[in-house]
Amino acid sequence: MEKKRWVRVAWIGGTAAVALIVLLIVLPGRVANGVIRPRLESALSRRLNRRVSIGRLDISVLHGRVRAARILIADSPGFSRRPFAEIPAIQAHFHFWPLLFGRTVVSSLRIIRPRIRLLRNRRGEWNVASMVRRRRAAAPPGKPPARRASPFNAEKVQVEQGAILVAATPDRHDVVRIAFHLAASQVRPDRPFPLTWVATVNGGGTIHAAGTVGPLDARNATAALTATVRHLTAAELVRMAAVLGYHPHGFAITRGTVNTAARVAGGLGAPDVAAVVSGHGLEVSHLRLPDASLMTQLGISGGTGRVKIPSLHARLAYHPGILRLQRLFAETSFGAIQAHGRMRLGGAMAFTVLVHPILTPHHHGLAGLIGSVARLMEKTKHANVEMQISGTARHPIFKPLNGRH
Repeated sequence: MEKKRWVRVAWIGGTAAVALIVLLIVLPGRVANGVIRPRLESALSRRLNRRVSIGRLDISVLHGRVRAARILIADSPGFSRRPFAEIPAIQAHFHFWPLLFGRTVVSSLRIIRPRIRLLRNRRGEWNVASMVRRRRAAAPPGKPPARRASPFNAEKVQVEQGAILVAATPDRHDVVRIAFHLAASQVRPDRPFPLTWVATVNGGGTIHAAGTVGPLDARNATAALTATVRHLTAAELVRMAAVLGYHPHGFAITRGTVNTAARVAGGLGAPDVAAVVSGHGLEVSHLRLPDASLMTQLGISGGTGRVKIPSLHARLAYHPGILRLQRLFAETSFGAIQAHGRMRLGGAMAFTVLVHPILTPHHHGLAGLIGSVARLMEKTKHANVEMQISGTARHPIFKPLNGRH
């Protein structure tokens, strides 16, 4: 009798153990890929306005862990057949008890080796534009829109070994590649959270940004960041400008490095930026000044089209679509320059430039001699040369303001 009772207890215990194994190990895998994964793909696709696929989803209730592998986010129609983003793996650890109350509290979230492709088309539109959330229905008059507490909170978020490719679809020759690492804490979509971002551009210049981002549940996420750019080379600068749609006409930047300190505020899609820029060892070649006098052309480069800029300091302000040059001072091979003005990207510009020429040759041989003689002849008329630059970036117009012809 005693033996039968122990057999029954052993049978019940074995059955319970098997059931527990099924509940904690086998069932989560079946549920994750058979039920949760399709629903998660559908929800993310609706949220991002493009197809999202997850290769595999693993959930461990016992360890409070979720792993997702081979996440693909499709690109916007008309940009590329390749994915907008590819993420080999995402790992998350969560707290179990908040789930019972409908809240997701993630202790750590790691996004490993994401690859993101930012593309701009001929109309200046970016492939991320369609990912912006649609506005919610307006609240009744006199009633503020309801703000619900976010059911999601990530205590620590890290993006490791990330890469961003930035290119313009008409011409893929100019490509900016950015390798980055991102860290954030206490991430909630309904409130700002601290963030740091460290990156290198094309294996050269470095970028460091820190501040707050959010809330993210609005149509256009907001940010308050300070950023520094160090040792951005001329080649990197030219590539960046080309991708953003600016192609210099009448000159080319061939050498030098640029450092920048900037403050970024407002919506990430249309930010306000205030920046201080310094350049060192810059060199401009193939310089041509349309509508400028022959003496001006000779005085600047002696007819070589080459100008050295040992140092440059500028204060800039960018409001969506408009770039303001609040102050510029530069030491060049033909003299000191001061300038201020504004330019509408893709439109008109208006700058005032004051040049204090030097009389010493800045080129060896005949070119240097011609340049110094031309500047001497101009300086006998005016101690400084004042000039207005108008028109557009593609078709600039140089007009002297102190009677030069």
